[in-house]
Amino acid sequence: MRLTKIFSGSIILPTLFFLISTAAVDFVKAAEFEYPELNVTPRASDRIDQEAAREAGRRWSRHAPILFSGLMTLSAGILQNGNVDLSKDQFKDSPSRGMIVGGVWVGLMSYLATSYHPYESAAKELSTMPRKTVREQLARERYAEARIASAASLAKKLRYLSIFSNAAVSGYMLSKVEKYTLAQGMDILALSSAFAPLLFRNYWEEVAEEQADYKKRIYAPVASTGFLLEPLTNAPSPAFFLSFFF
Repeated sequence: MRLTKIFSGSIILPTLFFLISTAAVDFVKAAEFEYPELNVTPRASDRIDQEAAREAGRRWSRHAPILFSGLMTLSAGILQNGNVDLSKDQFKDSPSRGMIVGGVWVGLMSYLATSYHPYESAAKELSTMPRKTVREQLARERYAEARIASAASLAKKLRYLSIFSNAAVSGYMLSKVEKYTLAQGMDILALSSAFAPLLFRNYWEEVAEEQADYKKRIYAPVASTGFLLEPLTNAPSPAFFLSFFF
C-alpha cells in the first residue's frame, strides 16, 4: 500500500509540474501577443539602428524625385525670361513664379538632405532609454515606431505638396510662354517632372510600410475564397475562409 502511494505521488508531482510549466509558457506567449511591438522581427528600435547606419549614404537619393522636380521648375522659370507672351502675361510674372517655387523646393530638399536625419537622431534618443523591464522595452518600441511614422508622414506631405505646387506653376508658365520656343519645351518638361514624386516615393514611406507589414504578420488573419459543399444538397457554394497563424 505504501509503495502504491509513493508510486502515485511520483507520477502526480511531475504531471502537476508539467501542467504548471506548460500553462506558464502559454501565459508568456499570450502576453507577447498582447504587445506586438515586442514580438515583431525586426523590432522598430532595431530597424531604427539599421537605417541610421546607412542614412548618411542616402541623404540625397531619398529626396531626388522632389529635388529633380524643383530643379526643372526653377530652370523653366529662368528660361522663361525673355520668352513671355505679353498678350497673356503683361506683368511678366510667370518666370518669377516658376523660379520662386522651384527655388523653394531645391532649398528645402537641400536642407533636409544635409540637416534632417530622423533615424540618426532617433537612434541617439533610443540609446539613452532603459530597456530592462517589459514596460521600458514597450516604451522604447513605441517611441521608435512613432519616429518611423513621423518621418513617413512628413515625406508623404512633402510629396503631394511638391506635386501640386510644381505642376500648378509649370502649367501656369506653359500658358504664358511664347509658342514654338525652347522655353515652351522646358515648361512641358517641368510639368511632366512634377509628377516624378508620384512614381518614386521617399524611402521613409517605404520603411514605415514595411515595418507595419512585419507587425501585421505576427497574428494577422489570412483571408481566402473557395467552395464548400452544402450539407443537405452536396451542391458547391462560394465560401470565405479566414485562417489565423500563431
